[in-house]
Amino acid sequence: MPEKNKAYAIGYSQDEPAPKILAGGEGKKAEMILQIARENGIPIHEDRDIIKVLEVLGDGSFIPEELYRAFAALLASLYAASKTMMGYSNGR
Repeated sequence: MPEKNKAYAIGYSQDEPAPKILAGGEGKKAEMILQIARENGIPIHEDRDIIKVLEVLGDGSFIPEELYRAFAALLASLYAASKTMMGYSNGR
């Protein structure tokens, strides 16, 4: 049986203590999350290991401190990809 599509949206606000899982799900809910991301130019990163962690934490959960380093690397790569997609270079 094929695995269903799964997706999670993670956000960070300076008003919050840590990055937070904004929404997550599988099947149609995952497709909706991905569609919203695409429509808003939000970079999408595929990583089954991260999905497993997010599934355990659940919607509305803050990313635990012991996972900051892994998520910081992920967010930095998404930020860099986003800048590249928008036509910015490191020299600007």
